[in-house]
Amino acid sequence: AAMFPPTLQRPDGKFDGTYADCTFGRGGHTRAILGRVSPEARVFAFDVDPEAVQVARQLEAEDKRFKIIHRPFGDIAEVFEPNTLNGVLLDLGVSSPQLDDYHRGFNCNVDCPLDMRMNQNAGMPANQWLSQVTAEQLAWVIYSYGEDDDALLSERIAEHILAKQRQCGGMLHRTRQLAEVIKRAKWGVAEDRMAPPKLTFQAIRVFLNQEMLQLDRALKGAMSVLTQQGHCSIISFKRKEANAIRKFVREHEEPDEYLRSELGEGPRLCELFPLLTTDYDWSTRQVSISPVSFKETENNWRARSSAVHKLVKCRRTCSVLHGGAPGRPFEQRFVEPPQPSFQGAEQRHAADT
Repeated sequence: AAMFPPTLQRPDGKFDGTYADCTFGRGGHTRAILGRVSPEARVFAFDVDPEAVQVARQLEAEDKRFKIIHRPFGDIAEVFEPNTLNGVLLDLGVSSPQLDDYHRGFNCNVDCPLDMRMNQNAGMPANQWLSQVTAEQLAWVIYSYGEDDDALLSERIAEHILAKQRQCGGMLHRTRQLAEVIKRAKWGVAEDRMAPPKLTFQAIRVFLNQEMLQLDRALKGAMSVLTQQGHCSIISFKRKEANAIRKFVREHEEPDEYLRSELGEGPRLCELFPLLTTDYDWSTRQVSISPVSFKETENNWRARSSAVHKLVKCRRTCSVLHGGAPGRPFEQRFVEPPQPSFQGAEQRHAADT
């Protein structure tokens, strides 16, 4: 219900309008959307996975309100005209069928070819990419998309992987080879009941499939193609996804009246609300962040760690300020103050005596 504008609900409870499910998967969300909309509504879905598209073609034949688009969801603004969609849904990450389809190489617990592509008919498989990458590049990927709180461990894992590749003639071919070398680098320690290789597998998959880049494009594109007061609901699973959504919202919010009156329409207000330096005719408001429903977790146990972010497209009211001038660099805006003197209780007691 989070993606349906209340103003489009009919007396019979169905919703009029045009909607997009940006991650068809095997059609679970799309079918649920079709069950909530009126006979006159239209529903579109995106997916790059040929197997998902094949399933979607069957649904097209069953329901004339539905159409599949075999493109990345980051292309949403290239597919639809501005102000034409009433609701957008993004269910991030990989689908359960893809994780359970072992020949893709997403699952670190099963031995299979080291591929990791959403669309196995295009792009570079993981084993080929790993054979070409430097230690510094691999460490960046692991740190940016996996072990994001442990830079040194990311470097160690990268060196372990490249050393193992050299021993294997320059290329790893199986997921088990990669998983075992990561376990060795992490001393076999599982964190938060998680298999030791999981975060590195995740990092490589996210990078190869441009998942974070696609998310950034999709969020901006969704706001462009949504109508005013259109809803965008995003289901996130990882902290980095939630952070990217939060960053997008902060960069596209309008200023509150208090800061606007206190700071005036000057450079500082633009730093705090970057939307003011753009020419977008829309702004974004985050309505809520909530866990997925109990029913959803019952149907899909992997959804237990997910959250639903509900955004609304709003009409922009503030004009462009300072001709789009960039703000100060980070190091000028965040300055560590001098550390004040501090003494523990025992030192104070000793000094008093």
